[in-house]
Amino acid sequence: MRLPDIIYKFYSRLRKIDVKPTKYPTDIDGSLTTWCNLNCNMCPNDKIKKNKGFISAELFKSLVDCVRDKFEAKTLLGLGAWGEPLLHPQFKELLAYADQRGVKTKMASNCVNLNKEAAEAIVTSKMALFEISLYSIRKERYEKMVGKNTFEVVFNNVHNFLKTAVEKNYHGRIRLRPFKIYSDEQAEYEKEFYDRYPGLNFERQWPKELGNWAGFFPLADTFKIYVRKPCHSCFSSLAVDYDGEVKICCEAMLADDLSLGRLGKNCDLSDIWNGEKLKGVRDKFSKLNYDDFPSCRKCLRARRYLKISDLFKLNL
Repeated sequence: MRLPDIIYKFYSRLRKIDVKPTKYPTDIDGSLTTWCNLNCNMCPNDKIKKNKGFISAELFKSLVDCVRDKFEAKTLLGLGAWGEPLLHPQFKELLAYADQRGVKTKMASNCVNLNKEAAEAIVTSKMALFEISLYSIRKERYEKMVGKNTFEVVFNNVHNFLKTAVEKNYHGRIRLRPFKIYSDEQAEYEKEFYDRYPGLNFERQWPKELGNWAGFFPLADTFKIYVRKPCHSCFSSLAVDYDGEVKICCEAMLADDLSLGRLGKNCDLSDIWNGEKLKGVRDKFSKLNYDDFPSCRKCLRARRYLKISDLFKLNL
């Protein structure tokens, strides 16, 4: 075992650091589809091995019903974990069903298909968080990142959405910010969006960090000191693909070792959340035992980078 991990274990016992699961998942990162209309260089969507598709209305409704009936509607249901949700031909109907059952939703969209009709459906729904995937407002940077010449379309769609949100008095959070690599654009975002739409509930966290998708993208800071920590994902959230496959977290798009089962007639999400398999995963994670989960060993969610002085004041 690495020396920093030994130090972490010692301090976690000394300070009685104990990670326990929430009664219900705080978040479910659901996926309406794995299809996407962009080819972003920081996303592994194009590397998905299994067939792509759309979630069926039956499966989506059973997922919503589980959140409502088994989780007391206290779980935030995501719609766009591994694809572009606005591509789903029944997007409005599925969103309306979640609203009807009192289940709060969240989603991220690249906004290519964010027309007026879709915008109105979102801002008149109970959607608690809408993330706009416009991670640079400089055309060259943006199009280099997404792999297509769609900047003008997306930029106009974003402004039309924000105008609609103002008109319809949308109270949900709006996440719209650059990546850390483009943090020099912060003032531009302030002027272009926040100052022009002061009544909207923008989430002003800066900046957005690049993920490494359970280790499938290489880390640029390999030589920095880090400690392994219990990944909190399986203690508070789950991810559900369009075909009902349940994974430990949304970072596990490509990871074969992070599947927990599949939803069906004899299995709903509450069975998996309270099941023995996930309990075993949590036990291993809490002990920093990632031997059975090679994807997690390189994942940023299971690491904390630190300075030497931090080794003696850990608060993970």
